[in-house]
Amino acid sequence: MLGALTPHRRGQRADRLRGRDHRHHHRQPRHRREDPHARHHPARRLHRARLRAPGHPDPPAGGPGIHAEPGVHPLPPGLVRRAPPRPQGQPPQARDPPPHRRGPRRRGQRAGGAARRGGPAVARRLAGDRADDPRGPGGNRLAGGSPVERALGLMAGAGVLPGRAAAEAARQGWRVMAFAFEEAPGLAEHAQAVIPSRIDNIQAVLGELTARGVSAALFVGKFWKHRVFAHRDHEVDAAARSLARAGLSDGALVEMVVATLTGLGIEVLDQRRFLSPWMAGAGVLTARSPTAEEWTEIRHGFDLARYLASSGIGQTVVRSMGVTVAVEAIEGTDETIRRGTRLAGPGAVVVKAVGTSQDYRFDIPTVGSATLEAMVEGGATALGIDGAKMLLVDREEVIRLADGAGIAVVSVE
Repeated sequence: MLGALTPHRRGQRADRLRGRDHRHHHRQPRHRREDPHARHHPARRLHRARLRAPGHPDPPAGGPGIHAEPGVHPLPPGLVRRAPPRPQGQPPQARDPPPHRRGPRRRGQRAGGAARRGGPAVARRLAGDRADDPRGPGGNRLAGGSPVERALGLMAGAGVLPGRAAAEAARQGWRVMAFAFEEAPGLAEHAQAVIPSRIDNIQAVLGELTARGVSAALFVGKFWKHRVFAHRDHEVDAAARSLARAGLSDGALVEMVVATLTGLGIEVLDQRRFLSPWMAGAGVLTARSPTAEEWTEIRHGFDLARYLASSGIGQTVVRSMGVTVAVEAIEGTDETIRRGTRLAGPGAVVVKAVGTSQDYRFDIPTVGSATLEAMVEGGATALGIDGAKMLLVDREEVIRLADGAGIAVVSVE
């Protein structure tokens, strides 16, 4: 059989028959063969480093000077280079590189760990998705820089503010889905869809939010909480009953709504992001300034109204001749003014304030033309508002009504 082999192959065959491997000149016995993981041991690293110590000559080409580990093919002699000179006083542990532990490689990934496609370019693109995006947290951008439309669920209460918020949201690039709980003009012009909704059928609203891929919600307008009491228990769905059992105070409602929407992956946005152009500002807004007596009522009224608002009771008080004659509860600002002016008669002062813990995701205190009409009807003579924290809807109409009736309107900070 040896005669049938070439001289070179006969030599290899003879080596194997004699128990030698032509690839490993220092083959270890089977019982002493080391574990493959032991090649990362510090002693092994030191052994490899000594092979490339300064002044150690490269092995001759084709010579037996390269010691390979079992199962590892040696490098070609031309690729073996001398190590750089060792700095004086540097310990070997600081000089030797850490062991490289190769884990399972994912499809499309190179040996160095970087993906075949993507890598730093993908990291740079993802780094652009920041929380300070002008469309809010989570708003991604396409490669060309144009905004990616996000679906906004606009919970529309009564009044003109939902329509204005829908217009501003559409201008910012949102895809507006309006859920109309009350009559709100202007929704259809700026919303891609208007879904009639009822406060006693919350489960249907949640289903629509999920089905339409809504990622953010905005509550704008007046919502009448007392309507939850108006329905019998069998007329409302399970979600509305849970809402009622949680309590109808502002704090309880906020916690319940936020927890429910967060569980669906929906973020509740701050109303000021869409309604800031209509903030009242500060100063005397009318031709007439308050008198000294009216200023006294306004100052005392703010002390009480801010306390009540911070306690979740109401935001409006009506005062006359040093006495508080009406405090807002669940009926709203305009009804409080009518009740207070009936009790006080002409000359009453109205104050509306904002609490210290106002949650602008669900409510921005508002003054509009309906407020002035109620004051004119009852003979009130002055209005004080927290202007820096409050919306003044239809500013021109409010000032026109106030000047026509001789009412002083002052906005304080």
